[in-house]
Amino acid sequence: MILGFLVFRFPSDETRTERDTGPSVAQPDAATGNAAANRKDENPTSNASGFEEPDSVELVMGDTESQRTDPRPDSGVGPASAQRVLEQAIEEQDLEAIWQLAFDLIAGGHFSEVDRLYEQFADAFNGGDLDSPLWKSPDFYSGNLMREYSDNEIAVLGYLGHLAQLEAPGELLADLRKELFEGEAATMILGFHEGRDPQLVADWLPYYRQRIANWSGDSFRDREIILALGHIPVAESALMLTELFDWTISSQRLDVVRALGRNGTAPALDALRNIAADDPNPVLRRAASEALALLEG
Repeated sequence: MILGFLVFRFPSDETRTERDTGPSVAQPDAATGNAAANRKDENPTSNASGFEEPDSVELVMGDTESQRTDPRPDSGVGPASAQRVLEQAIEEQDLEAIWQLAFDLIAGGHFSEVDRLYEQFADAFNGGDLDSPLWKSPDFYSGNLMREYSDNEIAVLGYLGHLAQLEAPGELLADLRKELFEGEAATMILGFHEGRDPQLVADWLPYYRQRIANWSGDSFRDREIILALGHIPVAESALMLTELFDWTISSQRLDVVRALGRNGTAPALDALRNIAADDPNPVLRRAASEALALLEG
């Protein structure tokens, strides 16, 4: 349910420091430098700073095990009580309880129950009873959602594979699916996974296959679809990208080359070789050549 606003936002870096704008650092002259070096040689064990240095790296790094945090305990809610828990959370304006319920159901593999409850949640959240001003700013809780996603990544990817293959989702669930698979969330989720289980994310392909079959070439979402296919490192997605290369407008072809470079499968390499050798656009030839150099070592 809560995947409906699982939106990751990153502020732009407006505080970059230019290399030459900071205060200059005075350099010691040769005589001073030599004298300091001689003093260091005379007493190699001295500590000019006056501070005691740690005896080992371990003292500096600390206990790395203690820096790890455990996932939130499972609420124990299953399909039998999920409806009641959702209704109570809506009544109490407790959005946090709702997203915990959603992630726990997904972790338990109760995908159809999540589908069913999402429609009720979306109605309540978009102009319905779940209207507390506490939850009208996603920036406030996006970090909490990122943590929940990280703790349940594989289960959520499994649910998204299920969602991709639904033949007739409800209207609100279809809207959610479109936002997830054709928005910025797709490349963020797939990029976070880094293709570590290609077959798991390959379950997304039925959705993209249908979209490409009805490709118009003028949707603002086309770019996200192209980039998402690059993050699904299987041969089928590379073949889909190769097909799209001839259909896309010139401004999107560089994205196709980038996606092929990220995909890295044998069909992607073949497509990149063809682009590097024959494409009339020098920028595309260069991008394809450099992608091949990185992939082939």
